[in-house]
Amino acid sequence: MILTTKSGVRIDVESFVNCRYGYDIKCEVVCEEGTLNLPEPANAMIRVNAARITPICSDWSQRFVEAYNTEFQEWINACKAGRVDGPTAWDGYVAQVTAKAASKARDTGSVVHIEVEEIPEFYK
Repeated sequence: MILTTKSGVRIDVESFVNCRYGYDIKCEVVCEEGTLNLPEPANAMIRVNAARITPICSDWSQRFVEAYNTEFQEWINACKAGRVDGPTAWDGYVAQVTAKAASKARDTGSVVHIEVEEIPEFYK
């Protein structure tokens, strides 16, 4: 999927969700003067049977459990403090409109423009 923001930034998203070799996440941000990569988890290299093997995670929990726990704890802390942090219903609306446009683009093989109303003051 290729997205283009209002300001002209191009975003290329590739997804392979049914790979059977493990839980493999790659993320690279390509900028005008350099790139950023999501680092691989630190796993020991194993040398056995004339091969070098670097294990990869088998599911999300091996790689992102700390991030998940942090996000959940921040939600609990916000609830206790009587505030709402994180995504809003507006964010969900924009995600749904974007997903619908992505599905239409996939089905028709054409560019689909995403139009959303101006964000209500309530969500700012």
